[in-house]
Amino acid sequence: MKRLKYRPEFAAAVEAAASTGGQLVPPVMGAGAFIMAELTSTPYLKIALAATIPALLYYVGVASSVHFEARKSGLERIPKELIPSFGKTLPKSAPLFVPIALLIYLLVQGYDPTTSVFWATVASVGLYFITAGSVDRLKERIRNLVSALEAGGKAMILVACLCACAQIVIGMFNLTGLGIRISEAVIGLSAGSKFLGLFFTMIVCIVLGMGLPTTAAYVLAASVTGPALIKLGLAPLAAHLFVFYFAIISAITPPVCAAVFAAAAIAKSNWLPTGWLAVRMGMGGFMAPFLFSYCPPLLLVGSPLDIIWNSLVSALGVMAMAGAAMGYFGGRCKWYESPLLAIGALFLLKPGLITDLIGLGTVIAIYVFQKRRHLRRDI
Repeated sequence: MKRLKYRPEFAAAVEAAASTGGQLVPPVMGAGAFIMAELTSTPYLKIALAATIPALLYYVGVASSVHFEARKSGLERIPKELIPSFGKTLPKSAPLFVPIALLIYLLVQGYDPTTSVFWATVASVGLYFITAGSVDRLKERIRNLVSALEAGGKAMILVACLCACAQIVIGMFNLTGLGIRISEAVIGLSAGSKFLGLFFTMIVCIVLGMGLPTTAAYVLAASVTGPALIKLGLAPLAAHLFVFYFAIISAITPPVCAAVFAAAAIAKSNWLPTGWLAVRMGMGGFMAPFLFSYCPPLLLVGSPLDIIWNSLVSALGVMAMAGAAMGYFGGRCKWYESPLLAIGALFLLKPGLITDLIGLGTVIAIYVFQKRRHLRRDI
């Protein structure tokens, strides 16, 4: 990215925002999703399916932000000579898709996540050895496998310790009644407003998730804010997905933004501007939980027509919010156009024919106006 003249802060923000969203993407979501299946007594496959459209919305927002900033800054496209040939790379990478395909197949067939992951791992190891090609490479891969098992064991110990510490904190919350008080505070401050309740829950989840791995952040936040969301009328799966998303997004939210720190170190950029830029780029991630909280079809609940219509409208709303955040949509935004784009995106946030029409009208009008202004400048 820096070779393509991306600013260091922008390159690091792209990396932080894009990699953070990986934990939202089915079928292999973050470890917290498996814990969610246990806490909500919901099959993991149902959670993965429900998370599909919100995950796509997140990346629509990130991709739109990258595109808008690239157009705004006049960045060049990737030279053709740097783009690898699909025909040459596919045969080499095809075996990598076998374990993923097997994992998806086993989950669809109803196997539990532990069994599915086990056999997918066995398939990975088998392919790793079969594709060695020579005795010397096979010996090297056996040594690599031992190192991988060692690293995996250490990682499991870390996750176990984090979950254990999170349970200690949760126990203290329950014993002192602080968890109940926070839940009551969220409900009280919302004054019966669903939007305010979701907003205050978002703040609590981001604060509790600062500096914690996703799994620990989710377990902690779900025990504190999950009951409040259910009392506000959300379905248990929607409430836990809302908490899960913001536990993940806390990784790019300053001042404690672990993903931003890592990306800034690689790109050699200033972490604070990088963090705020990553937040702007991840605005789709901030919108997605609100969208599916108001619109169950985004969690694949409802008729196919409702799911398709609401997905398209939500995608346009996410793109509009990305344009407002980056200051570019059909062209450069004037000072009053970014707020109007954000308002149009918020209208698209709430399902309903009237709000959808107002939002669509606002967003399309700004896009057409900016395009015409841009064309007049070129002439």
